[in-house]
Amino acid sequence: MKRLLIPFLLLLLGLAEAQVVRPFTVRYQAITQGNILIIGNTQESCSSSGTATITPTSGPTCDVSATSATNNNGVQMAFIDYDTDPSTFNSTSATLTLPAGSTVLWAGLYWGGSRGGTIPPPNPTNIGQVLLRYGTGSYVPVNATQIDTGIAHPTDPYSAFADVTSFVQAHGSGDYWVANLQASRGTVTGGTFAGWSLVVVYSNPSEPLRSLTVYDGFVNQGASSPPTTITVSGFITPLTGPVVGRMGFVAQEGDRGTAGDRLRMATTSNPTGIDLSGSGRPSNNFLRVLPHSSTPAILSKTLLRMRLWTSRMRFTRATRPQ
Repeated sequence: MKRLLIPFLLLLLGLAEAQVVRPFTVRYQAITQGNILIIGNTQESCSSSGTATITPTSGPTCDVSATSATNNNGVQMAFIDYDTDPSTFNSTSATLTLPAGSTVLWAGLYWGGSRGGTIPPPNPTNIGQVLLRYGTGSYVPVNATQIDTGIAHPTDPYSAFADVTSFVQAHGSGDYWVANLQASRGTVTGGTFAGWSLVVVYSNPSEPLRSLTVYDGFVNQGASSPPTTITVSGFITPLTGPVVGRMGFVAQEGDRGTAGDRLRMATTSNPTGIDLSGSGRPSNNFLRVLPHSSTPAILSKTLLRMRLWTSRMRFTRATRPQ
């Protein structure tokens, strides 16, 4: 059986200029029959006032359709709170669908948002904690083991990570809710934003043998800035036949109406590489937000949850370890 390679890259921040705060490094890696899934949602959308709350009965006030080119920096941004729980100030969900027979190997919860804005976060010192819920159950607090700050920008963004493997292993497929994510609202240069993503690595005997790797870091990458290069290495390729590489990103601030951002995949044998593109994702606006299956199912202005992308490129052959 061919060995497939899935380098997986997380948390590319798209603001005004290139700045690497924390370089991308391996968070989790396994060679097994399996795959990687990403789900997630935004915690903010547009409203008539930053103090308003977007609920199942009071939706966004701007165009959030699939054809909208509205960016968050041109509107008032407000919290989304969809769980009907009066104890939460923001909440959204997304559905995890694991193939039958899967075993969850690892799960990481990533969240983040802006801290600069006309309305500050409810508790700015608590950016390292959110609430996590499965289905209609009770929320449990999740505390970050990695918090990244330090990007010089009016939005003053942050990113946080926590390992939630045991929680996802206990529940499996279904709806996951995240609540009480700290973020600013209203307006600021660049626009306020907030959102979360759940990255799940699973094994399944029906999947091909793959190298599954999750990288994460904290990078501010602007559309007009010099490119940031992330090196993926240490995996094993089959000795013969085509090698299929797949990659995915979680990125904050994926403005749909602002072009210029690209994602290029290159190898040692093809250093020029190719610009990735796909349905709804032109090569010059690859990190734009798109509608996704979540609650609420609105066009996110602030967080991008990308599917995995496949590229049939020739990788340099690596020697199998003895």
